[in-house]
Amino acid sequence: MDTQEYSVSTVLSSFSHCELPNLTDYSVLNKVDSEEFFFDPPLKLHEHLQSGPFILISSPGAVGKTTLAKHIAYKYHGLYWNTAAKRVSGTAFAGEVAHAVGIGKGQQQDLFYENLKSGKSFVVLDAFDEAALISQHEGIESFLEEIGSILRDSSGPSIILTARTEMAEFLLKTCQKYGFGITHYSIEYFHEASASEFIYQYLSYQKRNITAAQKTEIQKYIDHIASIIGNNQPRTFIGYAQVLRILARQVEDVLNSSDDLDSLRLSMKVNSSSHLIYSIIQELLLREQKKLDYLKDRILPHYKDPESIQVVKNLYSKDEQLLRLMSFITFNGAISVSDYDACSKLLQEDQKLYQEALNSWLPQHVFLQERTVMPIFKEYLLAETLLNPSLEIFSDVNDSSIRSQIKLPSRVFLDCYLAISKNTVQGDHIFYIDVAYLSQTTVNQKTLCDIGPLESDDIDDADADSNLYLTFTDSLTPNKPALQVRICQDSNKPIYLNRLENMSVNFDGRLILKCGLFSDHVSIRNSTIECDTLELAGSEIVCETYNAEENRIIIHSNVTRAPGCKIIVRGTKNVKIDIPPQKELKQLLYEFSAYWYSFDSISVSTSEHDAIEQFVYGLKKVLEQFKVDKYGDDPAKFKDKIDARCHTGVKSRVLNFLKDRNIVYEDDYVYKCSLHLMDEYGINRTAYIQQNCSNLSLAYNRYIEWFDQNIK
Repeated sequence: MDTQEYSVSTVLSSFSHCELPNLTDYSVLNKVDSEEFFFDPPLKLHEHLQSGPFILISSPGAVGKTTLAKHIAYKYHGLYWNTAAKRVSGTAFAGEVAHAVGIGKGQQQDLFYENLKSGKSFVVLDAFDEAALISQHEGIESFLEEIGSILRDSSGPSIILTARTEMAEFLLKTCQKYGFGITHYSIEYFHEASASEFIYQYLSYQKRNITAAQKTEIQKYIDHIASIIGNNQPRTFIGYAQVLRILARQVEDVLNSSDDLDSLRLSMKVNSSSHLIYSIIQELLLREQKKLDYLKDRILPHYKDPESIQVVKNLYSKDEQLLRLMSFITFNGAISVSDYDACSKLLQEDQKLYQEALNSWLPQHVFLQERTVMPIFKEYLLAETLLNPSLEIFSDVNDSSIRSQIKLPSRVFLDCYLAISKNTVQGDHIFYIDVAYLSQTTVNQKTLCDIGPLESDDIDDADADSNLYLTFTDSLTPNKPALQVRICQDSNKPIYLNRLENMSVNFDGRLILKCGLFSDHVSIRNSTIECDTLELAGSEIVCETYNAEENRIIIHSNVTRAPGCKIIVRGTKNVKIDIPPQKELKQLLYEFSAYWYSFDSISVSTSEHDAIEQFVYGLKKVLEQFKVDKYGDDPAKFKDKIDARCHTGVKSRVLNFLKDRNIVYEDDYVYKCSLHLMDEYGINRTAYIQQNCSNLSLAYNRYIEWFDQNIK
C-alpha cells in the first residue's frame, strides 16, 4: 500500500477538462449548482486494479464523503447521483440515463456513454452504504455489473464511487469478480496541524473575518482539547471532519455573541476524553441558554414563591431548547411559548416578553442554518429523541425525517447516545449502536459485533448469563474488546435486530428479526445466531453470503414466522441451519431445507472425524465460558460449571482435547485457560466467536491428531 497522501486535485487531474452534460432532466443525475464549505482532505492510495472506469473513495462514517462527492461534481463539472434515493439494480443506470437525456433519444444516449468512455464526462455515485439498505447487496452488484459492462472499453475513469470502509470492500470485490478496473483511495483524518486552518476557512466561508489574536485563541482551544485527549489517537478526534465542524460552529457562535474566544477554554468543564463530542455540544446548549439571561434578570423580581423562581431560572434549558427545535423544524418554523408546559407558570406579560425573545433567538439557534438543523447536530438529536422521555413524542417524526434523507448513524451519534444512556443500550436500539460503531472502521480493519453474556469478575456469579452485552472487537486486537456496552432490559424481554453483518448473537432467550427504520428487509450476512427462540417478524429475511462468508443459525427451542414473511437465500449460499428436529419447524422454514446441519453431534463414527465447523462450534462453547479477553493472566472458571455445560457431544470432545493439551488445565476446584498455549495453537477470541474456520485450521489439525489417537 502507498503511504503517500494525495490531494483531491492530484487524484482527479484527468477530470479538469470535463464538461457537464446537457440533460433534459436532472432529478436523479443531479447538477450541483452551488458549492458547500469544503476543506481538502488527504487521500491515500490502496489498490489499483488495472485501468478502468471506476475510482472508489472510501472512509469511516461522517468523514466527509458526501461533501467531497458534491464538491467533485461541482468543481469538475460532473453529475451527482445519490444511490440511496431510490432502488438500483441491473437496469437502473441505462434507465436513468435514458430518462435524463430524454426517452426515445437513442443518439443522445449513445453520446452520453461515449463521453463517459472518453473521459469528457463523469458521474459521482454516492451513499452506497445507505443504498444497500434499500437495494440490498444483490442490487448493488448488478448495478455495478451493468455500469462496468457499458463502460468496459473506457479509456480512463469516469465513475466515482463513495462508500464507508466495509461497503467499499464489497464494491472492490464485485469489480474484481467481473474484471472491471478500479482504483481505490481512502479519505484520511486531517492532520492535527490542519485543525485550526479548517476552522479559519470555515469562518471565511461564512464571511467572518478574524484577527491574528483570535486565531491564536482558536489554536489555544484546539491545543486544550488535544491535551484532554492525550495520547489516545488525537488525529482521529481533532482530525475528524464532524468534530471540526462542531468546533467551527462553536467558535462562530462565540464570535456572533461578541464574547472573547478564551471563554471556550475557560468554560470547558470536561477533563476527560470520554464522550467529548457530547460534552462540547452541551457547552453549546449552555451558551444558548445564557443568551436569555438578560430576560430572566428582568422578570425574576416578579416572582416570590420558590417554584416560580425556579421556572424562570430554568427558562431555555437544554430540554426546552430541544423540544422547541423539534417543534420548529416539524411545524414549519412555528414558535409558541405554550409549546413548553412550564412556561404556563409565567405571568401573562412575561409570556409576551418571552415570546418576543423566542421569536428573535430560536431561528438563530446554533443548531440551525437557514431554518433547518445542520447535519452535524442531527445525530445528536436522534440520540436525544430515542432516549429523552420529554422528546418521545417526536420519535416518529424524527424517523420519517431520517427516512427521507437516509444517513446512517456515525461516531457523533455513538458518543452522544452512550453519554446519555450511561454506556448502556436498549434492546431495540442495537442496530443504531452497531452501525455507528462500524462507521469508524478503517481500511484493512475488520470489526466483529458480539451479543451475549459477559461473565462477571466473580467466577461463581450465578447471574452472569443475564448480563447481556454488546461487545465490539477489532481484527487488529482480536483478544481485546474495543467497546463493551451493557444491554439494558429485563431478562424476559427479547432482543430486536434488523441487520446482522459480521455479528455473533449467542444468548439464552428470544430474538426477534424485524424490519427497522432504515430498511424494508432484514439482512443476515456473515453472522451467527444461537438462541432459544427465534421470531421471524420482518416482511423479508435475506440470508446472504459472498466469497468465503458463512451464515449459521442455531435454535434450541422454537421458531415462529409471521404471515407473509419471505425468506431469501442469496449469494454463495454458504448457510448452515441447526434447529430442533420437529417436522413442523422444518416445514415452517422450508426455504432452508438444503442447509440443515447439526453442529453439536452427540456421537461420531470411529471412521469419521468431527467436521471443522463442529470443532469450532465446540471450541466456542468451551472457551466462551472463560473471560479470555479480560485477564492479563490465565482466566479461571469453576470446574463444575464448565463440565455441566460441556458434558455431551462435540463440546465434551473438544473440552477433553483442550485438557489433554493443557490449554485448559485444572487448578484445585477451577479450570484455567492457558493464554500462551491458545496463541501457540492459533486460537483467538475473534476467530472462535465468529466461528472463522480458516483462522482455526491449525487448532483443528491438532484436534484431528488427538482424535485419531484417543477416539478411534
